[in-house]
Amino acid sequence: MYSERMSARSFSRSMHCLRGWAVFSFLGCVFLPGCTKVVYPVTTGSHAPYSESENKPHRYVVWATHPALSAGIVQFLQVNRQIVVERSRLESVFTEQRLRLTHTADDEAQLLRVGKLIGAERIIFADHTINHSYLLFGGDGGDLVSVRVRAVDVESGEVKWSGSAWYPKSVANVEDGIARLTSRAIWRALCPIEQGYTWTESSASNDGGCSR
Repeated sequence: MYSERMSARSFSRSMHCLRGWAVFSFLGCVFLPGCTKVVYPVTTGSHAPYSESENKPHRYVVWATHPALSAGIVQFLQVNRQIVVERSRLESVFTEQRLRLTHTADDEAQLLRVGKLIGAERIIFADHTINHSYLLFGGDGGDLVSVRVRAVDVESGEVKWSGSAWYPKSVANVEDGIARLTSRAIWRALCPIEQGYTWTESSASNDGGCSR
């Protein structure tokens, strides 16, 4: 019972920080290319059951495929008083041990092992996709953007939380779109549905987000 109360309090603080962060990110919405029409993101997310251990700060490494992704995640961690281990420390170990990433599924295991060596407790893996919407094929000439974010425990390999966000239509500013999607993906991943919260997607008539 004590553990449940502590987790709820910790989550309440996190949700307060996330709400402010999401508002700062303008609800995740962006404009379509060539007009003032707004496009809103679609999200999915989940997390592992919460325990009392979630109340303490953890040491994180952020491994992202885009600077806007990395910056958004680091901002989230710092707002929530988590400890960020510089990615350069991870890269230096790879150099010292002459390890190479193969861009396959084996990379994650390598990163988790090296992350543990430098004292990280979790690695946040974040990747993005950009697909051009070609006019020739009925598109609008903009870019379709999506992001995926996962926090993985280096000891157990357990995914502590994961979230995805994407725009159903192309956007005019890709970097801005990635930054906004990052906040929505994390917010969705951490939304404590099991504690009575409800997730609502943002729209023209609703700010959306995690609330109860």
